[in-house]
Amino acid sequence: MLKLLVLIVMLLSSMAQAGVGIASGFSAVTGGRTIPLLYASGESNEYAVTGYGVGVNTSVYYHSGYMASLFKKYKPSGDFISGGLDAGLGWGFYYYKIGFKSSSSATLEEKSATATGPALRVLWNLAPPVFIGLEGMYGLRGLNWVLLSTQDIVSILLGVRF
Repeated sequence: MLKLLVLIVMLLSSMAQAGVGIASGFSAVTGGRTIPLLYASGESNEYAVTGYGVGVNTSVYYHSGYMASLFKKYKPSGDFISGGLDAGLGWGFYYYKIGFKSSSSATLEEKSATATGPALRVLWNLAPPVFIGLEGMYGLRGLNWVLLSTQDIVSILLGVRF
């Protein structure tokens, strides 16, 4: 899935005569514990396609997650401290797979799930091409969202855009 996302980002950026960005950061998709992520984006003047992979692995637990989002970009007027802001509203899709053992000798229990929902992105162009960003999604799981079957996904980013 990550290879497909990278291919889509590369195709969109070349067709739109736009930029490509890469970043690293942290995400709180694992119940509040922040874990590292690798982020990529392809952007035109009006739209941005983003994606990242995140994961953790220990002897009794693992979590692998992948997120892809499409944003309509907005450019707030004025500067924020030393650089401009880029914002976006859109839609995201998140897939994760987890495995857990109750002890190191127990059998590994695995499950996977998806979430989709509205997404928000704000990037601060600190010292172009360097940016600091926040990307989040309010994920809805199936038709049970009325019963609060949701997952919010928030990530902090530090990267460069070309």
